[in-house]
Amino acid sequence: MQVPFLIFDISSGELILILLVALILFGPKQIPAIARSIGKGINELRKASDQIKNEVMQESEKINSQITSDVIIENNRGNKELINKTEEESIKPPENPLPPAG
Repeated sequence: MQVPFLIFDISSGELILILLVALILFGPKQIPAIARSIGKGINELRKASDQIKNEVMQESEKINSQITSDVIIENNRGNKELINKTEEESIKPPENPLPPAG
């Protein structure tokens, strides 16, 4: 499990100092409510981050799907043109027919 205060590069001594200052400023009765509020705020930030991440992934999948579809359509057009050209060349008579044998 990742410890949230490591994100801010706070050592354990600094964390204890911050908690002592909070205890002096807010008193022991308000600290649990403040901690809950901070926890809820962090949770909301995580939810928002996950939601943004999911939206970006969905949009990138849509774009990737569209690009793939466009490539397939373009390849099919090229294949059809090649088939038509091959059919035309196989149907037309040879340019220099050989004289009859004999």
